[in-house]
Amino acid sequence: MDVLRGLLEPQPILTLFLAIGIGYALGEVSIRGFSLGVGAVLFVGLFLGALAPGAAPPAILQSIGLVLFLYTVGIQYGQQFVAGRHRRGRTPCQ
Repeated sequence: MDVLRGLLEPQPILTLFLAIGIGYALGEVSIRGFSLGVGAVLFVGLFLGALAPGAAPPAILQSIGLVLFLYTVGIQYGQQFVAGRHRRGRTPCQ
C-alpha cells in the first residue's frame, strides 16, 4: 500500500483520471442485474482518497468541477424552472 500511496500522492492529476477510468469501468459491471453506473466513480474516488489522502487535485480543478456540475444542472432543469415560474404568474426577472 505504501508503494501505491507513493505513486499516487505526487501525481494528483493521474489519481483523478485513474479514479474516473477505474470507476467508470467498474460501473459497467453488472452483478445479478445490479450495477453502480457512473456512481462507481464516487466510490473509487473515496477509496483512493482514503488510500492516498495527499493526492487531492489542485483547487482550480475542484472549482472547475463544481462549475461544470452547476452548469449541467442548469442546462438540464433551467427550462422547467422558468416554466414553473411562468405558471405562477411571475416573469424570470421578478
